[in-house]
Amino acid sequence: MPTVDCVVRHARIADGIPLRDLAIDQGRIVAVGEALPHQGRQELRLEGRVVLPGFVDLHMHLDKALTARDSPNPEGTLRGAIAASDRLKPAATKADLIARATRVVEMAIRAGTCALRTHTDVDDVVGLRGIEALLEVREAYRGRVRIQVVAFPTGRFSRDVAEGRALIRQALRAGADVLGGVTFATHDPPRQIDHLFALAREFDRDLDLHVDETDDPRMLSLEYLADKTVREGYQGRVCAGHCCSLAVVDDQTARRVIEKVREAGITVITNPATNLYLQGRRGHPQWRGLTRVRELLQAGVNLAVASDNVRDPFNPFGRADLLESALLLALAAQLGSPEEQAAALAMATTNPARAMGLQGYGLVEGAVANLVVLEAHAVGDVLAEQPMRAAVMLSGERLDIQAPSGAPPLG
Repeated sequence: MPTVDCVVRHARIADGIPLRDLAIDQGRIVAVGEALPHQGRQELRLEGRVVLPGFVDLHMHLDKALTARDSPNPEGTLRGAIAASDRLKPAATKADLIARATRVVEMAIRAGTCALRTHTDVDDVVGLRGIEALLEVREAYRGRVRIQVVAFPTGRFSRDVAEGRALIRQALRAGADVLGGVTFATHDPPRQIDHLFALAREFDRDLDLHVDETDDPRMLSLEYLADKTVREGYQGRVCAGHCCSLAVVDDQTARRVIEKVREAGITVITNPATNLYLQGRRGHPQWRGLTRVRELLQAGVNLAVASDNVRDPFNPFGRADLLESALLLALAAQLGSPEEQAAALAMATTNPARAMGLQGYGLVEGAVANLVVLEAHAVGDVLAEQPMRAAVMLSGERLDIQAPSGAPPLG
């Protein structure tokens, strides 16, 4: 009988199949099956509780998090949020940035997140303070949570990346993992996209851009981004966040653009909490603010759901809980069938893991043992129930998560 570090017994990893055991050793899943013969130095008896792979939050802003009270956004608009956020930048210290980011990473861990990507402002006000702070946070969590830091040109650099090229290069040389950008803040989106691709190629970085976060149907830089991605041979290396104006163009245009996005292998990231809060404030009938979620799913586009902002001027709410974000998305995008709910869960797990390039992800033999145990007994119920986390395991290490009152203990 092989002895391993831990055996998770009687886990519900999918509906309609028998319960499974997972044997974990040296931080990885070494076997998955029914009634495994392995003996664990630690054993967790789940009695049919649901186990999911760790959540992957593909779009966050940890440098802005937890600032809603310090700089409110009474307008509730995107423009108002940018102005409110900018007011805090001159006084933002590296220590404060690290402290707030760390608090939110801990929130995410308790919710079951094993990997995240954070956009970090780079401009002529904050300079590289945010990048330096988030790189320190990344290193502090190395081996537990995978954190990717995005160099995100903001301020006047969001309107003209060429002006900020020197500072952006410094951020990438310092170790930023991904290059970000904004395609809708400029009068010439194709030129902006061209500059971003040139920088990405120079440093061999993936691109993760804020795209068309507006209700203006004339702003459709997503189409040029898809064309450029194919021309540059960057398929599978580009993410497009928000893509809101795709929802307000005519159906024929949307179908053409979505097909190009699919061919380009672009991952689209929808951020329901932030876009539901910021967008659609121009009277009635009200637009929901989201991209064409259903059409993108039906076309086979890799689609992810993310937290985006956590208690900052862009969104005064949020707990860095991707299961909550998936529920918001399912409600707003009307994803209610069992298949659609399963797709919403994939948008918080396997889909963003693919976009981040995570190796060894999932509940399969050989994968890193990142998993979350939920106080639910059917996978199909977790969106509706929003269950407590009974346990979280990162790289095979079980974290101390307080069990819900009255719940039977894990063995």
